[in-house]
Amino acid sequence: MDIVSKEVLNGLRFIMAVNVCGRQVMYNTFVWGTPGKPANVSLDDYLENLNPGSSLNYFTLSKKNRRFNRTQDKMIKKSPDGSEFDLSLLYVSIRVACEKVAALNDPKWTTESTELEYYITAIKKMRNDASHDQLTITDKQVFEKTDNLREMLVNCVKSSGERYERDQTEVDNEIKQVIDNLDNIMKKTIGMEDLETHCRDEIKELVIGENNKMLKDVFQKFCYVNPVLFMAKDFSLKVNKIFVDIKVKLGKYRGTENYVDYRELLQVVGNTAEPPARPKILVLEGLAGSGKTTLVKFVIDEWINGGQGNLKDLDKYELLLWVQCRDSSIKSYQDLLDQQMPEVSKKFRSFLPRITKLCKILIIIDGLDEVNEISENLVESLLHEFQNSPHSTILCTSRPEKVEMFSFTIPAEYDVTNAEILGIAKQQIPEFVRRTHQEINKQTNNNRCTDMLVKDVMTVSSIHKHLTLPMNLTFLIYILDNTPDKLNMTVTETELYHEIHHMCRKKLMERLVIKYPKIKAMSESDLQYRIKEILKMIYMTQLVCLSHDQLTLNEDTVYQLHSVCNTLELPSDEVFSTFLSPNPIWTWRGVKEQYSAPHKGIQEYYSALHIVTTLKDQQQSSVSAQSCDSTSASATVITPASIRGVLEQTAGTAKVNMVKHENMLRHVAGLIYLFGHFPDDISLEIVDILRESGVKHKEMWLDLIGRTKTTQVTSQAISRLMNIGKNITIEDRSVGKYAALLPHHRPSKIVINLTDDPADQPRLQELLEGLVHHKCRILKLYHHYYHADKTTSSDNILKWIKSRSIMEEFVGCLSGDGVKFLPASVRRLYLAVVNDDHACHLLTQLHDAITAEPSSLPLLKELTYEISAEVSSAAAKAIKPLPRRVYLNVILRGVDDSGVGHVCDLLQELQPTVGYCNVEFPGVRLSETGWRDLVLGLAQRAVKVRGEIKAPESTLLNEPQVEHLMSLTTETLGCTFWDAAHPTEFSKFMSEL
Repeated sequence: MDIVSKEVLNGLRFIMAVNVCGRQVMYNTFVWGTPGKPANVSLDDYLENLNPGSSLNYFTLSKKNRRFNRTQDKMIKKSPDGSEFDLSLLYVSIRVACEKVAALNDPKWTTESTELEYYITAIKKMRNDASHDQLTITDKQVFEKTDNLREMLVNCVKSSGERYERDQTEVDNEIKQVIDNLDNIMKKTIGMEDLETHCRDEIKELVIGENNKMLKDVFQKFCYVNPVLFMAKDFSLKVNKIFVDIKVKLGKYRGTENYVDYRELLQVVGNTAEPPARPKILVLEGLAGSGKTTLVKFVIDEWINGGQGNLKDLDKYELLLWVQCRDSSIKSYQDLLDQQMPEVSKKFRSFLPRITKLCKILIIIDGLDEVNEISENLVESLLHEFQNSPHSTILCTSRPEKVEMFSFTIPAEYDVTNAEILGIAKQQIPEFVRRTHQEINKQTNNNRCTDMLVKDVMTVSSIHKHLTLPMNLTFLIYILDNTPDKLNMTVTETELYHEIHHMCRKKLMERLVIKYPKIKAMSESDLQYRIKEILKMIYMTQLVCLSHDQLTLNEDTVYQLHSVCNTLELPSDEVFSTFLSPNPIWTWRGVKEQYSAPHKGIQEYYSALHIVTTLKDQQQSSVSAQSCDSTSASATVITPASIRGVLEQTAGTAKVNMVKHENMLRHVAGLIYLFGHFPDDISLEIVDILRESGVKHKEMWLDLIGRTKTTQVTSQAISRLMNIGKNITIEDRSVGKYAALLPHHRPSKIVINLTDDPADQPRLQELLEGLVHHKCRILKLYHHYYHADKTTSSDNILKWIKSRSIMEEFVGCLSGDGVKFLPASVRRLYLAVVNDDHACHLLTQLHDAITAEPSSLPLLKELTYEISAEVSSAAAKAIKPLPRRVYLNVILRGVDDSGVGHVCDLLQELQPTVGYCNVEFPGVRLSETGWRDLVLGLAQRAVKVRGEIKAPESTLLNEPQVEHLMSLTTETLGCTFWDAAHPTEFSKFMSEL
């Protein structure tokens, strides 16, 4: 079989003829036209050492234009005698370095004639036309073109011989050699080496030009995402419409903090190599649903649009290939080219792999964790093919568990960069929700308010780390969009998948009843039973596929599922489209549909459902068998199955690699909690198996509990394994985790540090109840402190903490009655003061508690008031001053010039006996005059500040004004003026520490 088609071979043969014979003729002219040039002296040195008075065209050029370009200069240095110059450089050399040729602007170069100048230009033009014209030419066309070329070459040799007065015998010999070479080329069998030597640039340009248009047309269809395709086929989201900033970390080891802008990933990879240039690999890992495939589709979409958008250096790549590791139809690099470049591949056949490696190519390998036996061979083939292609970059995506194994297969010739995708940046979540929902609304005509949906999603996502993952966020958007009251605030990842699956079943039942009269006649319970039975088989097939590292169902399995659907009298197309996704595979005959799990994460969830439903069925069978005849000696007692037993039996092996099933086992733990009523042995077994799968460290166990929710027995077992320590800090996203763990953990000292509204923490009450054996050392309720109003109070939370005997610090908003819940151990208080009534009650009660004999707050040393603008100086006048032992700080937000008098009066009335420690003005909007009036007003009212007057946010002041205020404050009040925009040398020193 020929390496290329006959018509393409004709075109390549002619290009080769022009390059070889045309270069031969022009090189001969160059040698004859530079008789004084030694063969061992490079052309640039020869020209530089000539007499400037020479008639060569070289000296008519400006000094700037006398320089050859980088490619030409490299060739000149490599070949001093010019024998390796290409046709373009020979053309330039003849024009500027040969004697007796016309001036550069002379019409002789372009006007048809018998002059040497015309023939030289004509040969170069013939070569250019051959390279850029249609490559496929018929036998008749190649004969006509060759005849024309022969005539042009012979005439050029004759004209050159006459011009440089060469002996006729020498001219005749040169003509004979040119004709012989031309005839040999047109007759010979051309191989790959010939094509690569003589036609490489032309073929490369042709491959890029022809192929990219087709590739872009093909890839355009895949630049859409729909994570809920198996539920809602009526919308498909264009990736560039919903894509937002994602978090990416660089580094080989997980846990590093070297963040990088995703827009610079390709640029970072390109900068890693040191000379000589080497091929590059970027390994991008991330959890299921973290956005790896979405990023891949975004890269493809950007490349389709010319690479001029968000991703730096993408426009440098001339070709792009995309490998989906779930695909089992492509066995080799040649197969990949046949599939994605069918037309070009038909022309060049087995020569195409060789020529594409000369291009600047980006190969995307998506889903290494989904690799099967066939695609694994393809990946190995690609790594081998490109290990010596310095202009190539391979971008791989994978879940973390596959990365280390893959790294061992990478040849040493590659420069490798590792990165980790962490999901959507927190501040970008609202934008992602907004964009996604707006696109959904456009396609579904839904009337749900996007702003309300954003608010709902943010309320839930603020306490769940797994809701930074795009797929999980999209699931949540879809659920809240369709059933806004369905999800509560404690939605774990398993609960999220479970609700999506419930909606799938419900939608299927509704669709079947509407479309199929026979099914409509069934009872609801009968239909539910039938769907349950087919789902059991789907669950089982997914665990089998997962165990064998497959995502796509094979033909036998699909046939079995069809058969079960027929037996149950359920339409298989409806069932498949609800719980599975079509997996389009490119073939020579077009796109072939295969079925797979909608996503690797869904496959793991289905697999977990198989284990849990099997355990549940086994448990019920055991109970039924025992209840049938509990007195009969012959009664069969069925021993409840184990998780390991179900997994081994389904996978068909006596030893299962639990490490690769870690994510699936997390869902098992969550489903055990959701299904309920399992024996304690099962709740304990899942902990042992999870530990075997690699869940060992504290953060991994906490992540497990946060993403799945577990039974009390499981939580207790996990608590025994974890080394939490004696000092625990609980933040917004860890409330639910510690609510499950603390009841089972040995006594510890607890710090509760909540930034978001406690009302949005559905498990906060459970957490507080679980503190009974622990000691709360610090309680910070920042939302109450910074967003206090008439209805906001921290009283109930403080009251519920029974174990506050060692509490040292409290931040929040208390009522006057709430003061009694403050423990005697408290040393630092940060309290919001809302209005006059609140100030009178709270501060009076606080004063009484501090000054009582004995004091209920004997250890209190530092007190800070965050005072609202609604508090008047008249109300403050009724407040008794604090005793000397308490240091008072006051914070007043958003003060402007008009409020200076009020602030001075308020501070005068609230002043303790020894004055204030610090007075702080965040968000201040004071001019220099306003600041001056404030400082002087405080001095006139005898207000004392022992520490600093602080403006912690940028002010309207310039540096000279700040220096003036510093001097004024020191002179009049005896304290320091501190402005964040112009820190003092001491402040700079402290910040550096």
